[in-house]
Amino acid sequence: MNKKWGLSASALLLTAALILPGCANKQEAPKEALKSAAAKATALTSYEMKSKLVINNLTVE
Repeated sequence: MNKKWGLSASALLLTAALILPGCANKQEAPKEALKSAAAKATALTSYEMKSKLVINNLTVE
């Protein structure tokens, strides 16, 4: 249980560390950028995602 919690917290911190420097290039503050992004995300009515899964040489014994 503690490993899962620590892994989740680490993933969240890594995500924030990657997003915040990208927000720093704009004129608005990072806090305001995250707020506006969250507001825009709640206003979405649809989204599109493309993914591909390839499994080669799968064996089950």
